Amino acid sequence: MASRLLSDLSPAAAAKAGAFLTEANKGLAPKGLRVVVTCTYRSQEEQDALYAQGRTKAGRVVTRAKRSKHTQRVAWDVAFRVIATGKVTWDGPWPILGKIARDLGIEWGGSWAGWKDRCHFQVAE
Repeated sequence: MASRLLSDLSPAAAAKAGAFLTEANKGLAPKGLRVVVTCTYRSQEEQDALYAQGRTKAGRVVTRAKRSKHTQRVAWDVAFRVIATGKVTWDGPWPILGKIARDLGIEWGGSWAGWKDRCHFQVAE
């Protein structure tokens, strides 16, 4: 089962992810939001199942990657938690997270040409 633990990332990725979350949550708390990790490491088998979704299995396409940085332990996905209700949403100020990531030397999937993966962040191996 895919992980949400920073400790399942490589040490360098875990350090970057921790710094990212600290900065993001400082900036978003006044907006009533908190950034939460939805996925860190996933096995290749889990990635294969995600890739099949919307192709050979039911559901909508959720990834374009057959090989993911998640399987290499250098990527994480996030969402927003509404502090007042505790509900998780993917609607939020993504450009703020993109700027924080850029400032920390983290690649943001929302800045990719073509397929935009706004919830995805990764570091070089």
